[in-house]
Amino acid sequence: MKRFFILSSICSFLYAGSSINNLILTEDNSITTNSYIRDATIEQGLIEVKNATIDNSKFNFTNKIDKSNITHNAYVRQAKISLNKSSIINSNISLTDTISNSIINNATIDQSIITLQESSEIRDSNITSTNLINKLTTGGTSSVKQAYILMDSSSKINKSKITLNNTVDDTYISDSHIYQAELIMSSGFIDNATISNTNKVLNNSSLTDSTLTQGKIEVNGGATLSHNITISSTADKLQMTNSTLDMCGVTINSDSIGDITKICNISNVTINSARVTISDS
Repeated sequence: MKRFFILSSICSFLYAGSSINNLILTEDNSITTNSYIRDATIEQGLIEVKNATIDNSKFNFTNKIDKSNITHNAYVRQAKISLNKSSIINSNISLTDTISNSIINNATIDQSIITLQESSEIRDSNITSTNLINKLTTGGTSSVKQAYILMDSSSKINKSKITLNNTVDDTYISDSHIYQAELIMSSGFIDNATISNTNKVLNNSSLTDSTLTQGKIEVNGGATLSHNITISSTADKLQMTNSTLDMCGVTINSDSIGDITKICNISNVTINSARVTISDS
């Protein structure tokens, strides 16, 4: 079967040595009302910056999947910011992603991906990412990732505020892996910055033969992570069967430095042949 590739409202900056100032970019991307996505790739809201600087700008991305069936090796990505040898300075970035009233079967969904590579930098900026999964049914070895930040090759986040808010609400998760808010650093630096990472699973959600990872931070390769880093994870009214819930997982290898505050809460959780790990390090 032929595989389809769809780009929805893509904005790419590929100008070597250029500087982009006072830019205001607003995107509203939606997949709604009985959409059926099978063996296809959907990409919504992309900022790609190479050898350039974005200064004093505003980005507002709103991405929505509602009343849709996503199946058979389909891939959907909502909102990605990719920096390569580039900088974002004195800017505000708002990413709002929602998946609701939908079915995901043998598919992959990525929401709010931020990558910094090759000595890229975010400085004096605010990034807010709000991600909601509501009334979703998953199955068939699916993967859903909400808010993922990858830093490598001496990239930096400095004098900035990053706020990640992720919620799974009234959702049936089966044979799937759900990731909420991951920060993966390899040879990167976060200094004089505030990162707030809040994750919630609420309102009779169910986890069967699945894994839910909330608030994962991994620091290696000589990376430095310091100043006001907070992970808050909450599981309430959750049913678990043959599943794993990892909350506030932090791994800091011996060649790295990290200073992290963890707040983990679990209540009204029904566990049947399941494993819950809270605040491992």
